[in-house]
Amino acid sequence: SLLEGKNPKLEEQTKQLKDATDADLAKKQAEISQIKADVQSLKEAAVKQLSESEAQAQQLKTEYEELCVTTTLETEMVNKELAAALEALIGHKLHIQQTLKRIDEQTKNYLEDVIAS
Repeated sequence: SLLEGKNPKLEEQTKQLKDATDADLAKKQAEISQIKADVQSLKEAAVKQLSESEAQAQQLKTEYEELCVTTTLETEMVNKELAAALEALIGHKLHIQQTLKRIDEQTKNYLEDVIAS
């Protein structure tokens, strides 16, 4: 170049400024790369966490549905057992009533026989 060597001091200052600018630029690019890596890492962690949360929610939903089915079946079973118990109780009550009626008739017959003789 035409000016080359003409002003070594200006050339040195320009070189130092260029070196400082290059170093600053390299530092900024390293910071940008680090920020990009951090953002990517955060994004991956968020995606993983979301995926785990969805899986957990699905598992809880399945457990809830199973519990609903179990509860319904148990309620039906308890109702059937209750109905059977009530039926047995009614049967027992009728049996007791019939027995008392028979005893009452036997007692009347006995008393009539005693009085008659």
